[in-house]
Amino acid sequence: LVSDVCGYFRKRQVGTAVETCGAVPWEHFEKVLPVTDLFLFDLKMADPEKHRKYCGQTNTEILENYRCLCERSDQTRIIARLPLIPGINDGEDDLKEAGRFLKELSAGISEIHCLPYHDLGIGKYRTLGMRCEGENIHVPDEAYVKERVDILQMYLERDIRIGG
Repeated sequence: LVSDVCGYFRKRQVGTAVETCGAVPWEHFEKVLPVTDLFLFDLKMADPEKHRKYCGQTNTEILENYRCLCERSDQTRIIARLPLIPGINDGEDDLKEAGRFLKELSAGISEIHCLPYHDLGIGKYRTLGMRCEGENIHVPDEAYVKERVDILQMYLERDIRIGG
């Protein structure tokens, strides 16, 4: 379906983008790659066990998809996006591991964006009568985000955009 929609717009010379966390079989990427101009690819955390703890599964497939997509970066643009969630993936070890992983793929990545945690969705959860897991996470201030990005930048040795 995504490849059909992207193909439709591509034929009409409309730019196409896919936002993904990458948790799908590689075949899905292969179908959409020929008709996608840009991938916005999130990397929540590089550590497989920590990823399992917070996301319910390891990130083995996600990391492999990242590698495979970066190998095909001559066919599309890739923006790596790192959600920064206080107390979850913002420790120095987390940033170091994510930085090392992305540095390894650096040639295939056009830009890197750090996406600071925000609480804008909490009201939506409440309206729907649902509990939001992020209710007790504090929104980081600008100085804290800059400090975390500076740590990440040491490992990546390239510019990182705050926001997306």
